[in-house]
Amino acid sequence: MVYEWVLYALIGIGALGYLQRTSWIVYGWNILINASVLLFIMGVLWGYSKWRMEIELAEGLGKGDVLFFIMMAVSFPNSSFLPLFVFSTLFSLLIFLVLKPSLTDNRVPLAGLQAGFLFIFLCVNLAFDIINVYAN
Repeated sequence: MVYEWVLYALIGIGALGYLQRTSWIVYGWNILINASVLLFIMGVLWGYSKWRMEIELAEGLGKGDVLFFIMMAVSFPNSSFLPLFVFSTLFSLLIFLVLKPSLTDNRVPLAGLQAGFLFIFLCVNLAFDIINVYAN
């Protein structure tokens, strides 16, 4: 668990960091596309949790997960957001499946694992200048 204010601060820092690298119009369109992707995913998750798992969405997806998704959506152009979101989700699934036998809680710490992936990716990218994550 993480304090909410940390995620709110990261949303602001990420948004300002990306906005400094692009124009308002490009930023707005990228955020609109990213938000649309997130809304679609949240809709699918809502339907899956309601009809397949028979639980409320809030039981299966925490507030920290949603705030982390928003942080990623406002911090990157869609050309970086989409691959980072997909690969961080796959990374989270893989790590959870590997660690599942030794865990006492059966819930996936999605935002934490995605944050770990993002941290590792950005550190490696900073050290070796692999790609420009802000290129459109």
